[in-house]
Amino acid sequence: MFTFLSNKKLHPFLYVLLAASLISLFLSFFVWSNYYSSVYKIQKFGMDVYVINELGFDVSSEAMHFGYVPPGARALKHVNISVNDIRTLVTIETEGNISQFVYVSDNDFIMEPHETRKIEVAVAIPKNTKLDSYYNGIMTVILRKI
Repeated sequence: MFTFLSNKKLHPFLYVLLAASLISLFLSFFVWSNYYSSVYKIQKFGMDVYVINELGFDVSSEAMHFGYVPPGARALKHVNISVNDIRTLVTIETEGNISQFVYVSDNDFIMEPHETRKIEVAVAIPKNTKLDSYYNGIMTVILRKI
C-alpha cells in the first residue's frame, strides 16, 4: 500500500517532515505566548470623518469624531495613554475605510511605569477624495507588558 512504509526503516522524508512540524509547533507557541499572552489592556475608539467642501469641528470626547474635512485638508485629535506600574509596549492599529487617511504620531513604543504620553491622531484627506463621503473605523490601542 505505502511503499515507503513497506520496509522497517522510516523514509528520510518523514524525518524532515516530523522535524519541520515540531519546529513549526514550537515557533507558533513561542509567538503566541510572547505576543498575545502579554496583552493586559485593549482600548477601542470609534473614528469617523465626513468629506465635504467645508471645515467643521466635533469636540465630543466619546470617540475620534474628526468632523467635516474638505479634500486636501487634515484634522487632528489627541489621545492620552497612561500605564500603571508595568513597563509596557504600546501598539496602535486602525481598521475600516478611514484607515487609509489616519496617521499616528507614535506607534510601537515602550512606556515606563506611571508614564503618560499624548499621541496625535490625524486624518489627512487627499485632494482627489470624492465629496460628500463618509469614512469610519476603529482605532485599537494594545498594551503589552514587557
